[in-house]
Amino acid sequence: PSAAVIVSPWQFSCLSMLKFGSEFAWVGDAPAPAAVFDEEAIPEEDDEEQEEEKEQEYFSEGELAGGLDECVFDGDDLPASSTTAPPAPPPPPPPLTAMPQPQQQKPTRWAVRDKKRLFRSRPAAEKSEAPSKPGGRAFRRADTNVVCLRLGTLTDEGQLATGDALFCTSCNASLSHISNPVREEDSGEKGGATWICEFCGTSNTVFLDPQEMPTTDTVDYILEAAPSQNEEDASNLIFCIDTSGSMCCTTEVQGRLNLKGPAAERLRALAALNTEGESQWMPGQNRNVTFISRMLAAQAAVDSQLETLAQTIPGTRVGLVTFANDVSVYGDGNDAPVTIAGDRLDKYDELVALGEKTNLTKPIRETREKLSTQLFDLEEVGATALGPALLVSVAMASRRPASRVVICTDGLANVGLGSIDGIVTAEERSTMERFYENVGTYAKAHGVVVSVLSIRGTDCSLENVGSTAHLSGGDVDVVDPMNLANEFGNILNEKIIATHAAATLFLHKGLVFRNAQDPRTKGNTLVRDIGNITASTEFSFEYAQRPPEDGIDLSGLDQLPFQVQVRFTKMDGMKCIRVVTQGQPITRDRRVAEEAVNVAVIGASAAQRSAELAMEGEYTSARLNLFSNQRMLKRSTKTESQRHQYGRFLQNMKAMDDELADVQEGERDRGLNLSDEEEEAKTSSRGGLLAALGSVFQGGKKKAVRKSARSDSAARIFYGATKARSDDFMQGVSGRRT
Repeated sequence: PSAAVIVSPWQFSCLSMLKFGSEFAWVGDAPAPAAVFDEEAIPEEDDEEQEEEKEQEYFSEGELAGGLDECVFDGDDLPASSTTAPPAPPPPPPPLTAMPQPQQQKPTRWAVRDKKRLFRSRPAAEKSEAPSKPGGRAFRRADTNVVCLRLGTLTDEGQLATGDALFCTSCNASLSHISNPVREEDSGEKGGATWICEFCGTSNTVFLDPQEMPTTDTVDYILEAAPSQNEEDASNLIFCIDTSGSMCCTTEVQGRLNLKGPAAERLRALAALNTEGESQWMPGQNRNVTFISRMLAAQAAVDSQLETLAQTIPGTRVGLVTFANDVSVYGDGNDAPVTIAGDRLDKYDELVALGEKTNLTKPIRETREKLSTQLFDLEEVGATALGPALLVSVAMASRRPASRVVICTDGLANVGLGSIDGIVTAEERSTMERFYENVGTYAKAHGVVVSVLSIRGTDCSLENVGSTAHLSGGDVDVVDPMNLANEFGNILNEKIIATHAAATLFLHKGLVFRNAQDPRTKGNTLVRDIGNITASTEFSFEYAQRPPEDGIDLSGLDQLPFQVQVRFTKMDGMKCIRVVTQGQPITRDRRVAEEAVNVAVIGASAAQRSAELAMEGEYTSARLNLFSNQRMLKRSTKTESQRHQYGRFLQNMKAMDDELADVQEGERDRGLNLSDEEEEAKTSSRGGLLAALGSVFQGGKKKAVRKSARSDSAARIFYGATKARSDDFMQGVSGRRT
């Protein structure tokens, strides 16, 4: 039957944990009809070269120089299907200017740059030129074989199983509603049935009552009951605030504001000395302004959150930690602060022990006033012991699962563990990087989410500090000090819905995962250790058909099964496993799959993959991945809804592409020649950036060189894009959500 008429009911689920890049799974073009060739005229390897050529496309230097929004090409450049005649080409879609303009909507938070594209290395007339024949940079042609795992749906209730889950003895896939166990009448064992695993083909003998057979695509199994709890709220929230000297820098704000805190009191005391009321203003200076320091902005933002929590979630336990030359642990404000100084700031185990024994005993409704008083008594002085403060804060939060740490800073860590300023040797850099990764791993293991906010216009090395947030599932952002309250609110509004989560995805044995980083991933089985889950947690995975030499024939199938098993701990401590099994009809015509594309799913997948490549130092590959997906979406976009989503794709991806283009142009301008095809970093005769970074990086790995030079702006975009979700590409699409 025609693939276009096969519609699987498995695909449509109200829970929609699994979403796909298209309504169809594309399993490659069908083999060409048999033909007789003159073997002497056509070398045998030509067929392989042609097959490889079909899976690649080329990008000119002009396209790369022009940027994502200026990448154009000549229509549909796909090879024709050899199984069916291609349909008549539809009329060309109206130009993008005819659809609702993307600029009328705000881009996703991570997709906003602080500056416009700096470099344009080619004349405008050359930027949009596409190669007329294969040439330029080759990259794998993007396709729609993408699976999106939307973990925020864990809050939706699935079918609660009455028995235990049954797993395949070979691949560990679970028996599901699409399974068809056959009763063995003469086996002599009551209830015995043979189940042929849909994923690996293994024959399994299973024993289950009819009422234990799954009947829906989503089934929940309880692994361990919730423990009894006496506390009304089982989570901690730690505010970790920078009080170093640089936090006194001010921003001019219109209006005369009544400020709190010691600094404001000192200003009022000085003003009182002007008993004769003489003018203290420069000629022409605006007198209707207030100068707000970064410290005052942070104090006001935290105090605002304390007030909100006391009113809306009064059982939350809130703690305060500050850092400058040393670390001060205020806890929940009921006890005198504990100061950590000197060589104690270099002792990992001692800092963890101190944090773990600091118990927040009272909820915010009882501690709000004390915490507010201590908060506004803070003063700016000294250096930045960021690393030790971060570690202590995470250890404090770890006493209760589903807790948070929010750190706000404006400078490089330069005291104690995790010091970044003044690094000279490669060993020192490696030690520093491991520290932040270890803190992130510790937070993830204890159900703690860490978010890092830095102040716009400063350098905090978010690339390194942000790794803690990235590993724990938190946010990394650069914010205006006057907008701190909103950013705190955005972070705290993102509720943690599960901890200690791990997902295992299963494909049919004829498929294989692409780009899988976890060493436990084997062919058609992928394992992802997730940790903490929020309502917006989402991951995307790419898959492909196995090569013909593996000998797995899919020609007899009309649809392919997909399954995910998510093990997680609920907020009440109950341990569960959710099994979701869905399927997709098969098509062997790439056009059919692309015409049914889910632009939002492809957009999120492209963002996540390009961010991963960028963080590995593969800047050109990251850009080409965006360009290849843009080409596919542009030729596939037909409906108004798809065009809206395509506009969002361009809007969101432009920030990453421009950032990467600027970095590469800046490298070339300073004499640093880095190629995605080369592992080692090389410099031109001018020395350039490597010389500026220090001799430790001469001849060093490309990833290390680019990581050390990465700006906070770039780190913010890359970390943000790793958390891209399909909803980021759905805003403004007739109110629909993917």
